[in-house]
Amino acid sequence: MALMDLLKDLENTLGWDPGRNPWKARAAQHHILSTQMRKRGISESDLRLAMAWCQRRKQQILTPAELFRYVEPAKDHAAGPTQTLPAAMEQLEMQMHEAIAAELNRDDEHSDRWLSRLVRASGPGRGAVLADWREAGRG
Repeated sequence: MALMDLLKDLENTLGWDPGRNPWKARAAQHHILSTQMRKRGISESDLRLAMAWCQRRKQQILTPAELFRYVEPAKDHAAGPTQTLPAAMEQLEMQMHEAIAAELNRDDEHSDRWLSRLVRASGPGRGAVLADWREAGRG
């Protein structure tokens, strides 16, 4: 019965038109979807995820079976990036502190210049300065 609700939601949100005899069309599509779901190993929640993804992208669906095409992109989108931005920034901050500490402990002719660059670096340039510092063999 839940699959029938999904079909009604498709009708209301993504523009699927069941035609003149909606009960017959829904029953036929229910059979098609349930058969394909078993064959492909896709759950109803995967189809709902694909439906929500299509709705956000304003993707119109002409037949309910089209949802299968959007299951994988919707799952990939739901998974998100492997590392969140705050975690990446925190990691860069920690690496910058380690580089500054390493330069403070060094006493050579280049340590003052590197220390100055590392401390003054800000924004997107921080990663570039850290990369330059590593390329110079300092870290």
